[in-house]
Amino acid sequence: MTAPISIKSFLTQATAMIAFGMLMMATMTAPSNAETIYFTANVNIERAEEAIKQHDLGRAEKYLVRAIRSNLSEEQKSHVLSSLCGVRLEQGLFDQALTDCEAALRLDRKNWVALNNQASIKLQQDDVDGALKDLVAATKVKPASKAVAHNLAIAKARKATMLASN
Repeated sequence: MTAPISIKSFLTQATAMIAFGMLMMATMTAPSNAETIYFTANVNIERAEEAIKQHDLGRAEKYLVRAIRSNLSEEQKSHVLSSLCGVRLEQGLFDQALTDCEAALRLDRKNWVALNNQASIKLQQDDVDGALKDLVAATKVKPASKAVAHNLAIAKARKATMLASN
């Protein structure tokens, strides 16, 4: 049985996604009035990213929780919640991780990172049908994601095994 893609690898992708999203938001202009949106970087997100790179998940969790409590947009909060979900998943805190993913998806239904993380939790809990639903949704949002494709293949293989054993 193949394991879902490494959370460390996935968190690295998620960290890059947060950084890219923040960069894009910092340089975004509104075409109608050419207004540039500026915001200051969130030090807690920066510290969490550094902790994730060092695989210090306890410290990353602390800073991500602080970041969520700060003044973030809904989109930023959704990305931070999906990262927190991944950190807690890696720590084996499945109930808390699932709550974080659900909160991220309430803010942004198309957050493919949250969908993939939530599917990983569901695979850990043997909810293959739930994982498949999340992974199909994630594939529609981010069809080129290797992490999603990998986890989708695992979920399909587990489903086939379940059907064959019945």
